[in-house]
Amino acid sequence: MTQMIQLVINAADMQRLGAQWERGPSVFDASVKSRVAAQMLDLAADVQEMTPTNQSTLKASIGQGVSTEVRPGLGVTGIVGTSLSYAVPVELGTRPHIPPFEPILLWVKQKLGLRGKEAVRVAHAVKWTIAKRGTLGVGMFHRTFARRRGEIARVLNFAVQEGLKRAFGSGS
Repeated sequence: MTQMIQLVINAADMQRLGAQWERGPSVFDASVKSRVAAQMLDLAADVQEMTPTNQSTLKASIGQGVSTEVRPGLGVTGIVGTSLSYAVPVELGTRPHIPPFEPILLWVKQKLGLRGKEAVRVAHAVKWTIAKRGTLGVGMFHRTFARRRGEIARVLNFAVQEGLKRAFGSGS
């Protein structure tokens, strides 16, 4: 037996649907954008907590943002990041290389509290260890995202459903 699906749309429904369709993308983007912004703020704070500090420059540089694509309805993009070039070696680690001495000496003085010849000796030891072994990555971005991925997905799925209801739901 063949079943028939019948769709009946009257002129008033078409007019209402057309109006919702026109305003839908911007309403949807606004709804989702606020949820994405909140998630990016939390994610950035978590990344900052995991970021190693010496002078807190890298930690302070980590920010977040949200952008809506040029045309409404095409998507919302959340961003957590930094513009500092040395964030990549901190995140991923490095291969063996000879690093500059002065930043290591400063680190030894600030982190280890050493002074004078002892600070210089330890700084040279650190420098040559890096030259031999490289550095381990901290992974503050990817580890934070991996830990928060499920929660972010749940919140954003809810935001999408909420945005669709606001944009295209009945009575909107």
